[in-house]
Amino acid sequence: KIIFKKMQVFNRVELDEIAALCVELDVMVVTDEIYQFILFEEPAVKHRHYSLATRAGMLERTCIVNAVSKSASATGWRIGWVISPKHLTPAIRACHDQLVVQAPTPLQFGAVTTLALGRKYFDAIAPDYQAKRDVLAAALRAAHFDVLALPQGAYYLFVGFLNVPALKGLSPTQAVMCMIEEHGVACVPGDNFYLGKSKTDPETGGRYLRFAFVRSHDLLQAAITRLKAMPATA
Repeated sequence: KIIFKKMQVFNRVELDEIAALCVELDVMVVTDEIYQFILFEEPAVKHRHYSLATRAGMLERTCIVNAVSKSASATGWRIGWVISPKHLTPAIRACHDQLVVQAPTPLQFGAVTTLALGRKYFDAIAPDYQAKRDVLAAALRAAHFDVLALPQGAYYLFVGFLNVPALKGLSPTQAVMCMIEEHGVACVPGDNFYLGKSKTDPETGGRYLRFAFVRSHDLLQAAITRLKAMPATA
């Protein structure tokens, strides 16, 4: 039995277990590896990105999806790529041809330039995000949000809001609207990431909001100031 934590980065042992199951069950895998450079260091471990395609038996059953959206802070460019077994590329190209036309040529040149910046540029991405993660997590805790676990990668905090005085008795969507309209801090309803009964269950989708720490340090500090101003009692 494999047990995974929320917002974790899989290590090589865990990936090998997943790979063994995929091979045993003859599963094709699509991996979204867009956050490969946004992995954080913890006191006891420095997280590393390992593609599932590199594990035993997975090269011919893995499609890797990636882009410059996160690593270049260029989500609006919509420039990415798929690396897949050769026999799957005709189907991938056929789907792509029906969904989009092409990215503007200047942006394609921009993406090429970004990818050529070298390891020094990409290695500098994670420390900046980790600093943002830590300051926002501390501010959310001070505002009575439940920061159950710090993410090991990406740039989101999934937090409980049921103990926040200003949000008592609200659904995730109502809590988001309250945060925006009353407190000037935007977030996303956690139940967007759940299905069926779990969307409203107070132990799963019904208890969470998602905050992003992708913005500048100045904007994060402005948000933190607003979080500090939230009432301490209902």
